[in-house]
Amino acid sequence: MTEYLLAIDVGTSALHCLLTDTRAQPIASIQAPISYYTPVDCSTLSREIDPQFILGTVEGLIASLLRQQNIASREIVAIGVTSQRQAVAFLDSDGRERYVSPNVDLRAVFEGASIDYELGDQAYRTTGHFPSFMLAAARLRWLRQHRPEVFECVTCLLPLASWLAFRFTGNLITEISLDAEAGLIDIHTRKRNPDF
Repeated sequence: MTEYLLAIDVGTSALHCLLTDTRAQPIASIQAPISYYTPVDCSTLSREIDPQFILGTVEGLIASLLRQQNIASREIVAIGVTSQRQAVAFLDSDGRERYVSPNVDLRAVFEGASIDYELGDQAYRTTGHFPSFMLAAARLRWLRQHRPEVFECVTCLLPLASWLAFRFTGNLITEISLDAEAGLIDIHTRKRNPDF
């Protein structure tokens, strides 16, 4: 049996799938545009991702790629997933998506500015990022202030790539560099903020 690797990228403008051999030599790729929506109760700076759109599109891309190359799914021996750096999924205790926020979601500008004002350079020293409005903490604060019913349900935050891996495998795991890009860890201790 021939073996292949598959890479999935949930990018800002498109979803990409790349098929390689086991030495990472490209064989074929496919992509589709990504779409966002602005909730009716939010400012025009707000964007959300429909999780079913992402799942359905990625599944369709993989199926098309394998069909075009006449490859059986059992021949895929490893899958890597990457995504927009600050995109995060907010899940409830049942693993359901309550809010999926892409990089281009700017609703938490004021909450991020408030974090930066309150914490000064401590936020930067802890996360390695500035300003804070792009990070998970600002979006979580936005939820608490504007959608408290959703905020009360959130029990888990995952970077978008970790969320996609969770949805495809059922394993709730994440990777430290993805967590760091979303501002979910203290870069000195390499541990997650207990609030996340």
